[in-house]
Amino acid sequence: MIKSVSDEMNFHKKEVQILKSEKDTLESVLTMKTQDVKKTLTNELMRIEEEMKRHFAHQKAENSRLQQQITALKGEKTALQQQLLGIRLKKILTNIFFRFTKKNLRIGNASRKRRKPSIIVNFLCIIFLLVCYFYFAYLFTLKLE
Repeated sequence: MIKSVSDEMNFHKKEVQILKSEKDTLESVLTMKTQDVKKTLTNELMRIEEEMKRHFAHQKAENSRLQQQITALKGEKTALQQQLLGIRLKKILTNIFFRFTKKNLRIGNASRKRRKPSIIVNFLCIIFLLVCYFYFAYLFTLKLE
């Protein structure tokens, strides 16, 4: 009986040693796998950070390009507004000129029957046109500011 207990004891000791060995092996395997996963995740994180930096740099360049386009479009808009104001000013002055020319011709035709066209009327028309021109030019510069 002692021998059987001793044999059983030896069997269990060997079993415990095998289990300890398996435990140590599993611990080392798990440690290696943990380190491998940690290394993989670190590499992945660095790759993602680099990719994000590239995307941020690309986005910054895109924003800059769009801002330049916006600035250019604003400049074009201002130029078109100036052209429009110039066209409106020219149209207004042309209408005024034709109205006064038409009135001057009527006055001139009426005065031809009686006498020669009035130099004073012509002079007043020219003065009026110059005043209108400078007034609208002044308004035009105010609109630009």
